[in-house]
Order: sequence, then structure tokens, then C-alpha cells
Amino acid sequence: MQKNALFALALAACLALSGCAAPAPDAGAASRTAGAPAQISVQNSAQSTQSADTAPAGPLRLLQGFGGVPLGGFGPDGLYFVTPWARADGSFNLWYADYASRQILPLCAAPGCPHDSDSCTSYIPLSPGGALPEVVGETLVLFFPGQPGGGSDASALPRLEVMGLDGSDRREALRFAANQTVERPMATDGSVIYARLNTYLEKTTEAELVCIDPVKGTCRTVCPLSAEQNEWVWGCVGSSLILYRTGEAGGYELVRLDLATLEWETVYQWAEDQPYPFLFGSTLVYENQQDRRFHLLDLATGQDTALSGYTLPEPGGSTQATVYDCDAGHLLFEERVFAPGTGTLEQERFYTLSADGSAPKEWALTYSYLGETTAASRVTDLDQDHYLIILSQQDVSLPQTAADGTTYYVPGTKPQYAAISKADYWAGTPSAEPFGDWGL
Repeated sequence: MQKNALFALALAACLALSGCAAPAPDAGAASRTAGAPAQISVQNSAQSTQSADTAPAGPLRLLQGFGGVPLGGFGPDGLYFVTPWARADGSFNLWYADYASRQILPLCAAPGCPHDSDSCTSYIPLSPGGALPEVVGETLVLFFPGQPGGGSDASALPRLEVMGLDGSDRREALRFAANQTVERPMATDGSVIYARLNTYLEKTTEAELVCIDPVKGTCRTVCPLSAEQNEWVWGCVGSSLILYRTGEAGGYELVRLDLATLEWETVYQWAEDQPYPFLFGSTLVYENQQDRRFHLLDLATGQDTALSGYTLPEPGGSTQATVYDCDAGHLLFEERVFAPGTGTLEQERFYTLSADGSAPKEWALTYSYLGETTAASRVTDLDQDHYLIILSQQDVSLPQTAADGTTYYVPGTKPQYAAISKADYWAGTPSAEPFGDWGL
């Protein structure tokens, strides 16, 4: 199981979105604009409703990490994220990590603001399921997964809020039904969002791929998906989505769905007893069972590259190798060695591999988290030559309010963001430049 820091960021995730019902106007928050969001409806049909309205306008990119792990909203000049904890009243804040200044501040421009009420652009009230900030074009989108089974309580319903990249003009754009959810990851072309939408009926579940325009407040069906085969989004390449599904004759497969034509193409298959592959951008990392090598399959070009410098451990043996990261022909993996018989962990190390056939190089950008060695995590590109990473998890004391009104503190953690050159990241060189500290 992966232990890297990106998984520590996931806020009690309920994957929810869908069933488009018109939201009621929000008259309370001073930081939001007036006016009711657009009325919307999702078209459920057995036939595809592909049209120019749902075809992508350009290349797609994922809004979350592999498997739907929330990484934050990738803006042109900074990262948007929410605090991985809440106040005693359930409220929390939206933060901004500025790439140029390396500073992290609440998304609020008001001097002296305490950031603890609706008058603040960074404030987020109690929202079961948390909130996920995502950047779509020039719009900052807050996706609230909601809480399945939460009934008609407005705060528990899935919804979208939109605002400017500075937090201004915040308003609710869509509100969804209590019997629907959306699965992560989602993808965007810079103007709309593509996601799997589930509708839970009395005896069945209906699944479909939808196209959501967060600015216009519209949600349209692209095509039906099979709930029986568990079809869901894994990634994207160009204007196509990569979907995972169970095979009709057993095993699993990845298929490419061209959103411009709705043509399907199988790109990879594996049996139930074989390891799952990993998808990083357009690169599929898989374990070849014949040559016992890691392979990098470029789903955009079809080029398949064997990393010949490392032989995979035999299945069921005392050594395990787990993929952590891949980019630009480099692979990061962890090798764990267990004592025969007892299963006691004897050795745990990280290595990088490249396509030049060289032997693995030990990689040292690690830290201890929850008693285990954990890898620093690549979040996104800062520029052509640098990554934004989570360097570690910092211990913090989180204030809580007791029933009698007194304050007490509980232990917690917060991510330490840092910048590092891509060359040093893959070499494992500890040269990362931490961003400024950020408060509670």
C-alpha cells in the first residue's frame, strides 16, 4: 500500500456529485454574489447524447491525482488547498500557496481579517465531506462531495461553488440530489468538467459520464457507463479519457474513450491475479510478467519501454516492489524486504529507475510518518524545471472547544510544501526549498 504524503491530504472523502437540482439562492454570505444559479437537469438516457456541447475544446488534464487523491487546485501562479482539519464548529479555510513568493496565506485580501466568518473569502462553513478546490480555466471551483445518506440537509448535499482566482464573486453554481454521487478523478479541458455520475435508485444504480460547465451551471450527459462493469475514469490522454472496467470474460481492462467521436478502444488488459498498473499522465506503468521488468507504456504514442536495470521480485516471495511516481522517463519505487516465516519488515528503501538500462539508484527524499518511512510527494509542476512537492508532514496542535467553552489541543499534522528542481527530485538530492509556514 502506498504511504506517500498525498494520501495524508485526503479529507474524509465521500465521492459525491450529481443529480442536478437547482440550488436555492444564498442570501447570507457577503463574499458571494447575489442571484440564483442556473436551473439544470441531467439527461439520463440509454443513448449517447454526444454533441458539440459535450466535446472537449482542447487537451484534457486530471483535476485530482491518480485514484482521485485530492492535490488541490492548480492555478497559473499558485496552489489552492483547504486545511486538513476543522474548527470546533466544523468550519475551515481555503489557502493559497504562491509560487513566486513561496508564501502560504488564506485566500483573503482584507487586512486584519480573522478568517472565521462568511465575510471572509477564505472561510468555508460546516460542510460534511469537506471541500475540494479545483481550477478550471480562469475559475476557482469548490466541489463539495456532500455526505451520502445525509438527507435533504443543504450542507450535506453535493454542490459546486465558483469564484474568481482571488476568491471574489463567490456563488453557488450547482446543487445536486441526495441520491447521487460523482466519482473522482475528474478531468477538464479548461472550461468544463468530465466525471462519472451515479444515480442510486431503489434496486439499481445508473452510471453515466457527464459534462459539467461550472460557470454556466449546466450538466449534460455524454454517454452511459456500465455500473455492472464498474466503468470509471482513470486518467486522460489528449481529448480522450482512459476508463477502467472489469472485463466481460473476467480480469480488468483500460479503454480509451475519444470524447470527440465517442469511439472506444481497449489499450491494456490484465488478469485478476496480476498487479494493477499505475497511470501518470499518459504513461502507464505496469509489471511485465514475461521479462519481470517494469514497463512504461506511452498511451499517446503506443511506445512500450522496458526498464531493464531492475528485475522484479518473484510473486509471493519475501521482497515486494511498489510503484510511487513516474515522470519524463523516470520511475520511483519502494522495495521492502520481509523476514521469511515471520513476515517482519527487515529493509525498506526507495529507488529510481530510468530507461537507460542503469541499475536502480537509492533515493533519500523520505521522512517518518505514523511510524513508517514515507516518500516526499510530487504535487505539480512549478515551471519547466521545478516541481512543487510535499516535503513532509509537520506535527501541530489543533485547538478544540470543550462543552464548557474552554480550549484544549489535540495532535495533528499539516503538509510542508516545498520547491525542488526536477533533476534533484529524481536524483534524491535534499535541496528542496520549503515554502513559508502557515498558521491554524
